[in-house]
Amino acid sequence: MATLVSWNCRGFHRNLLDIGSIISAYHPVCLAVQETNLKPEQQAKLRRVSFLRKENLAGDRASGGVGLLTSLDYPSNALSLTTSLQVVAIQA
Repeated sequence: MATLVSWNCRGFHRNLLDIGSIISAYHPVCLAVQETNLKPEQQAKLRRVSFLRKENLAGDRASGGVGLLTSLDYPSNALSLTTSLQVVAIQA
């Protein structure tokens, strides 16, 4: 059975250990994260997952942002969306 997890993490880097724990415990096909607060130049790498994300900047400050952490065990492709909304999508 496939598992999808969604979490308003309120800061990707400050919750990196928790994100890793969720992935290790539940082995989700996809973990959707909101309020990542990442800037485009910030790296966000975890083992065995791909990370599709959309940042939101308020001036020089990262604010909001969304992402999908997808297991490499399940092939998927990013979908191209033309919108100003904070949204990302994949097709598995």
